Amino acid sequence: MAAALGLGQSAWSRIERGDSVINVEQLRTAAKTLGLPSSSLLQEADEAADALAARDVQVQTSKSVKSDSNAIALISLAALTVLVVAALTKK
Repeated sequence: MAAALGLGQSAWSRIERGDSVINVEQLRTAAKTLGLPSSSLLQEADEAADALAARDVQVQTSKSVKSDSNAIALISLAALTVLVVAALTKK
C-alpha cells in the first residue's frame, strides 16, 4: 500500500503507528487500489470509531493532544485497519 500511495517505508510506518495520518487524496488512491469506493472506507472508519466509543475508548480525531494512554485510539488507525482488512480479503 505504501508504494501505491507513493510513500516510503518510514512514512507508512508512521501511519501504521498512528503518528501520522493519510490525506484525502491518499485515501482515494488507497480505495482505488483496493477497488473500493472511498466512501466505503470512510464509512467503515466511522463505524470502527463508533464501535470503539461504545466500548468507552476515547477516539481522538486530531493530533492536537499527545497522550501515552492506551485508551486513546486515533481515527487514522481505524481507517488503516479498514485498508489492511480490505487488502487482505481482496483476491
